[in-house]
Amino acid sequence: MDKSNLVFRSVIVKQKNGFTALCLDTDVASDGATPEEAKGHLREAVELYVELAVGNNVPVMRAE
Repeated sequence: MDKSNLVFRSVIVKQKNGFTALCLDTDVASDGATPEEAKGHLREAVELYVELAVGNNVPVMRAE
């Protein structure tokens, strides 16, 4: 599977001590000191999630 073709929806929320990023399609979350850092951490987390999901033959996207 070519992961570069996957598109996921996400939101970034300002918290008291930084930012939280959530991928709406996988329920994977991460955080960072800035929105850019939170987004970068989320990208890494989602990439790992997709890699493991595909490797274990489980759905990548969460059920609606």
